[in-house]
Amino acid sequence: PQCEAAVRPYWEVEPGDRVAAIQHAHTAQEHFVREMQTCRDELRDGVAIESPRGRLNASTDAVGYLMGHAHRIDAPSFHTWVSLFLRDGLDYFSDIDDYADRVETRAARLVGGTVVTTPDRFRAQRQRRMLQDLGYRALLALEWLDPAAAASQRVERTVMDALERCSEVVDALAEADALVDADDVLEDLLDVLGDARSSLPDEVAEPLLALGLPFFERGRDRDWEIQNLATGIAQGAPLTAERVDAGHVETFAASRFFAEPGRLITRFAAYLRERAGRSASHAAMADLASLEAWAADDPHRDEHAERFAQQLGTLDGVDAQDLLVNQTMRRAWFSAAAVSELADSPFDGDTLELAAAYWRGEFHLVVLDPGIADALTEIENGGLPEDDDAVFALLEAGIVVYVPTTRRRAE
Repeated sequence: PQCEAAVRPYWEVEPGDRVAAIQHAHTAQEHFVREMQTCRDELRDGVAIESPRGRLNASTDAVGYLMGHAHRIDAPSFHTWVSLFLRDGLDYFSDIDDYADRVETRAARLVGGTVVTTPDRFRAQRQRRMLQDLGYRALLALEWLDPAAAASQRVERTVMDALERCSEVVDALAEADALVDADDVLEDLLDVLGDARSSLPDEVAEPLLALGLPFFERGRDRDWEIQNLATGIAQGAPLTAERVDAGHVETFAASRFFAEPGRLITRFAAYLRERAGRSASHAAMADLASLEAWAADDPHRDEHAERFAQQLGTLDGVDAQDLLVNQTMRRAWFSAAAVSELADSPFDGDTLELAAAYWRGEFHLVVLDPGIADALTEIENGGLPEDDDAVFALLEAGIVVYVPTTRRRAE
């Protein structure tokens, strides 16, 4: 988000900022070249090579990424999606050296050279990505069907037939001169998935077609699009969704915020904040949406803390370096009214400082009174607070975790 917020036209950049940007670009290029060389060295030697850079370590991060996504990558739905919707040498690579070459050439194209495309080619590639996205959504949804039920078997056959037709179009759209019109097959798939929703659990069916795309080259009625967009907002911010109507969603869809990058609910909250001055109800909706977007933001898991944190009964013998801030922790101020609604408990005052974290699969929220706030600040700065009660309040919520130094050395 900080990078996106810093983006502005080159003619608005001050000379001093330009010099700093060039320095950052050189640093980024050097980092990229070094990491790519490390990857090639690992491939050549067959052993992992540590590549620490500040708080980053791409080698261990890569292992953590694979571990975190192992279940998804091994799922039958993912294997089917790869075979139906992806092309080797374009969307993925069986040869790791070819993949490394692709990464390097794409990186070079990002920072220099001429981008060559046409409106038809752009549209074809956009349709291809949309069909790939819908295909994966559909295959994930099919995993929720009851395989023993005859009705589920009929739904699966119908959806798979539609996906096979989409697969042929996706393959055709991959050609450089492709001018295939995917509207018909896209319409067919959306209709099939719409019919299949009644056979799926509500939590799977509701977001299935909430695509959140700012274009629809298909002629579906506007109400249908707004309904699915409202469903996506409700998934990310259910309390906010109870307050907004179709008019709010439709105005948001036509606003500049909808086309910006980021989570849907984050963009919707930004849209509401811009309109907060119109009335007290607009301000209240904006506060609540901002709070729900903040709570739902990534990351949702601190892999290191989940693996190595231990319970603590006393602070006797604990060193400052044994207390770590959960990497999912976020800290901010919000209106007491919004906090009261989210927590379903009344809070006094105008604003409250909150800290929150995802811990053991659950979201934990703490209202920071001055003592707890000071303790958290001290831990963030590498210190050990004297207020035991405040420390244990943070430990209980998973805002702070206890990982003994000896345990970290053993890693």
